[in-house]
Amino acid sequence: MFRACRPGQWLKNVVVLLAPAAAGAFMRPGAATSVWTAAVAFCLLSSASALVQEAGGRGSPSRRGRAPRADGLSRTHTLRLAAGLAAAGLICATVVSPALGAVTLAYLLAALSQTRWLRRVPYASVAALLAGLALRAVAGDIAAGVAVQVPLVLLVCGCALAVCAIRWRVGQAGRPRRVTPGRARARRILALVLTILLCDVLISFVVAMNAPSNAPLGVRAVEWLRGNGAAWLVSDFENIYYSWNVPATGGPALKKLPKIGASHPQAATGYRPPPIRAVIHPALRGEGVWHRTGPLVHGSAPVLVTTFRPDPNYPQLVAGVAWMSSSLTRLELYPGRYEPPNAGVTPDEVPLRQRGQLLATFNSGFRLEDDHGGFFAEGRLYSPLQKGQATLVAYRDGKVDVRTWRGGPRPGSDVRVARQNLPLILEGRRLNPSLNNGALWGATVGNAVRVWRSGVGVDAHGNLIYAAADIQTAQSLAQILRRAGAVRAMELDINLAWTTFNFYGTWGAGNPQKLLPGMDRPATRYLTPDDRDFFALYARGAR
Repeated sequence: MFRACRPGQWLKNVVVLLAPAAAGAFMRPGAATSVWTAAVAFCLLSSASALVQEAGGRGSPSRRGRAPRADGLSRTHTLRLAAGLAAAGLICATVVSPALGAVTLAYLLAALSQTRWLRRVPYASVAALLAGLALRAVAGDIAAGVAVQVPLVLLVCGCALAVCAIRWRVGQAGRPRRVTPGRARARRILALVLTILLCDVLISFVVAMNAPSNAPLGVRAVEWLRGNGAAWLVSDFENIYYSWNVPATGGPALKKLPKIGASHPQAATGYRPPPIRAVIHPALRGEGVWHRTGPLVHGSAPVLVTTFRPDPNYPQLVAGVAWMSSSLTRLELYPGRYEPPNAGVTPDEVPLRQRGQLLATFNSGFRLEDDHGGFFAEGRLYSPLQKGQATLVAYRDGKVDVRTWRGGPRPGSDVRVARQNLPLILEGRRLNPSLNNGALWGATVGNAVRVWRSGVGVDAHGNLIYAAADIQTAQSLAQILRRAGAVRAMELDINLAWTTFNFYGTWGAGNPQKLLPGMDRPATRYLTPDDRDFFALYARGAR
């Protein structure tokens, strides 16, 4: 009886698990239980369909003529067992979600429609296979509570078609066939077209890899895939990788914090933000205490940095925070070599003539084609500003702000810099209620995946606050910025390759240092041509 249920076909139900894994949804509360229930439901339904086909003598051609596998059960008893399995499967799916119940019902009807006559229709079995796999992928997304991933459905169907083609080719091996001149000509034309397409892809890849860039080869290869229509594929693979490599919680406590900042005998005056309250007790030496980064401006420290442990679940995780005085500094935004795409001939590094006043540099936001936000710098509108987007704004009078944009596509004459990226993650010291919606907070990996993230905000006095850390979601990043004193904040770029904050210990961009030792790029980044746009912070007025 067990063999008659065809347990070998249950392997196809891995697609039900693959879909939410690609979306990084297994970490959502209750998602794993729902997805596994959906997989069990499909196993029950596929076995019910197999029993019906055995009872009706409608098995696949490879099994016809064999003895029934129902272990002596009559046709009536076999059908009753099939009905019980089908009912159990539909009930399991409907308990998870009515929509999932509808999908499983559609799958059952499609499976039961495979009559012996229909199997004679050309490609009908292939179409049935593709429909079954597509419904499984859709069911996995519904069970996990995420949007249906159409690219993944197409990928699964494409792989199934490839397998079918290989099996057909193997089956045809050894059979003498006469190839007609027309078919031979068609094969040559197809081979020529495929060769041209392959050469085009290879040439494009080689040119991209040999283009000037300061990014590692692996990062450039991924960016090439994103820019050539495979962004969905990269996103799916990244989601699977990060979902399967979730950092373990707990572990030994950290014994000391990394040393950051610089020691200067000269005392500073002026406003200094209060220390950041410790999250994990007892606090380590220097935790949350602000340190100077370099020379003073008008007797006050223009940039202060600190570190603290933001999450008791990850006691060895350290967040880096930088505070920047808006009254002592001036913020500039520079296009990179390739981002924004229409930058043209613009500075892709800190201009040499301005390095004498340089205090710090840090990363900007997502690529414009991923976020579709606005970009305004140096009097040029690179991309129209979008209403509702979080915007880092620098005004001509020196003030800065992080706020939701309410104006038109082009900023007014009082704005010198405007860079948008996603909605605000923090407003009025309250976290955005949409932070649990992973699709909003990372076109690459989504909010549910813990990766390197960075963000910027403003405190109640209008000073800038930058924060970055590994193993972060958009929600945990917002909590770090709020604890650091931000009243409004936005997410900037994510992932290890793009998260950077560097400060300089002496005038003229001397003694460059990273905010956190774990940041991947060198402390001299942005002092040489860079692929992405970035922010630079200068001392305002005379030193």
